[in-house]
Amino acid sequence: MKLPREIPVMTLPNATLFPQAFLPLHIFEPRYRRMLADVLHSNRMFAVAMQRPGSTRETPAPVAGLGLIRASVGQRDGTSHLVLQGLARVDAANALIYQQNAAALAHKLDAFAAAEAGRFAQLPPARRSLVAYHDSLLYLVDWLGLHQVATLEPRPGIAPNPQHVAEVLPLMTNAAVPAIAQEEFYPQNTGKTVGQLAHAKLVVLPGGARFPTESYLDHVKALAQTLYAGLQP
Repeated sequence: MKLPREIPVMTLPNATLFPQAFLPLHIFEPRYRRMLADVLHSNRMFAVAMQRPGSTRETPAPVAGLGLIRASVGQRDGTSHLVLQGLARVDAANALIYQQNAAALAHKLDAFAAAEAGRFAQLPPARRSLVAYHDSLLYLVDWLGLHQVATLEPRPGIAPNPQHVAEVLPLMTNAAVPAIAQEEFYPQNTGKTVGQLAHAKLVVLPGGARFPTESYLDHVKALAQTLYAGLQP
């Protein structure tokens, strides 16, 4: 779901919208009626901010909750009852810092993605194919210019069976597939056996970033390097 760059904010004295929580609201003030009409005709999103404690004016707290209207029922008098589902926290006061950090990270990721795609492109064509255990590496394969010949699972989530493995083996040997790739949380016995029969390496990829000691970029670097090493002779 794509979040909007700008959203209206409703300030309430004693309400907090947490991510994934549901908040019932009664919309009766004219300004919020207009706001509701606008968002219902666009992205159905607005934020709820608690009034800053101790403030005599309507001053929203710096952190608000972005919500999606799941249901809205209009009344004859122009008021409405609605249910808002929390999506995320928003911090308008520090938006510029977040935007700068996001732009810097995007620049690093784009540069790394281009460099890795170039590095994998230098591999001989015979070293740029693989068999995946589970059909979950399509984005990785597409990014690095690789070819996924088959999967060990006959269908996503269905464990490998002898009949399907017997069909995959000749595909691997005929194409001289150099590697079987799978995330670390899948069973490895089938991959090891098929790898031995097809003379291919079993490449076990990290399943996710180890936060907080590993950043997303660190994780993607480790992922690419592990796969690159596994495709080597």
